[in-house]
Amino acid sequence: IGGLNTFERRSNNESQSDTVVASLVTILGATKVNEARVRWSYNTTDSYSPLTADSGKASRTPDFSNVPVSVSRAGVGNTGPPTGLPQNLVEKRLQFVNNFSIRSGSHQWKFGGDVIQSWRFVTFFNNFAGTYTVAAGTPIPFNPSNPATFPFSYTQSFGTSGLNFTDTMGALFAQDDWEI
Repeated sequence: IGGLNTFERRSNNESQSDTVVASLVTILGATKVNEARVRWSYNTTDSYSPLTADSGKASRTPDFSNVPVSVSRAGVGNTGPPTGLPQNLVEKRLQFVNNFSIRSGSHQWKFGGDVIQSWRFVTFFNNFAGTYTVAAGTPIPFNPSNPATFPFSYTQSFGTSGLNFTDTMGALFAQDDWEI
């Protein structure tokens, strides 16, 4: 990969975005127009190590039982899978937009609103395989009968990763273009 990282530290990124949009413009006389739009989208973004999964979708529920631990050796390099992966986002979004325009004398009025509903699933598997950290200047290679070659710390995260949440955003506006 370059720098101080071995080939094991590589990562893959997969994204998918599907969107369907429907709009309707209605002329309601010589001075009035209504514009309505609805949009549905499905988006995924998966960042993962090939050591933890063989695809983005599989990385959302990884099996860490055969994943090697990471080793971070100050000033020498890093081996093993990236500790901050996989990370995933699956998002479904529904949006409604409506604008109404009316011309009256020297005024061009426009009123509207926008509502977005999002359903999201997010994962962040931080250091689930574990990391040995070796101090700078520690003798190389590791020798199990020489404590001077031992790492000074081991960290590992446990539990589940996965957050499902929904949010709604809305906005209203009014505008007047006035010709003088």
